[in-house]
Amino acid sequence: MEATAIAACVRTAVGTLSVKSKPQAAARNCLRRGEVRCNAGRPPPPPPPRVAQVQGTGPFGLLTPGDVAGWVERARGAAEQTVPRVSTLLQAPGAADLAQTLSSQLARRFTARAIKLAFGMQQV
Repeated sequence: MEATAIAACVRTAVGTLSVKSKPQAAARNCLRRGEVRCNAGRPPPPPPPRVAQVQGTGPFGLLTPGDVAGWVERARGAAEQTVPRVSTLLQAPGAADLAQTLSSQLARRFTARAIKLAFGMQQV
């Protein structure tokens, strides 16, 4: 809303300028830059996704042993469905190269994050 109000004020100011073309052109360019920067007329970006919250069936939403056992069973069921597909993919031609590339990229990311964490800890 604020960006729209700013754009409306600038449009009013542009319309009341003198008849000279150079100041009006400069004002119009300024208006365009202001609209781009303020994202006038566009809806705001969507909010970031919410992190899943753990909600148990115990008092005050606490987890109970039954909740944990249910989650373990669901994870086990998902693994039983996924493992055969992954094993068939790993037996396909070129899968060894893909696995090697993936593992090396993950190792690089882990190393980079570990270094970043180590240097970040020294600054504190």
